[in-house]
Amino acid sequence: MVAKREDIHFSQCPNCGSEERVAEELLKETRLLGIAPDNFKCPIFHVPIMPILQGDPNVPIGIKFSSAFVDIDGCAECGTLYITDVMYGVTELKKVPELYGPGGARVGPQGMPNPSLN
Repeated sequence: MVAKREDIHFSQCPNCGSEERVAEELLKETRLLGIAPDNFKCPIFHVPIMPILQGDPNVPIGIKFSSAFVDIDGCAECGTLYITDVMYGVTELKKVPELYGPGGARVGPQGMPNPSLN
């Protein structure tokens, strides 16, 4: 069984200790204008961290595995890019719909020709 871990939040730049972040500061302005809700987040990067299992015939559809999303923002004082949040989760491998490229060739999940599918 896969257990979900506790999420992590880093509130200060690891380099200079500032709590001001580039994307967060811009987001404050959009909140003041009423464009973005208070719970909306807008990091510079929102990156999924998980094993690439899709398309591997040895991995059964429906298997659950640990995964995470990492938010990265930049320090507004010194410019250091750093992780602000790590959100852990559990992902279930689902079947990817078949994709077709130029000439009707079947392609893999990233849209690249996949000879094993043709």
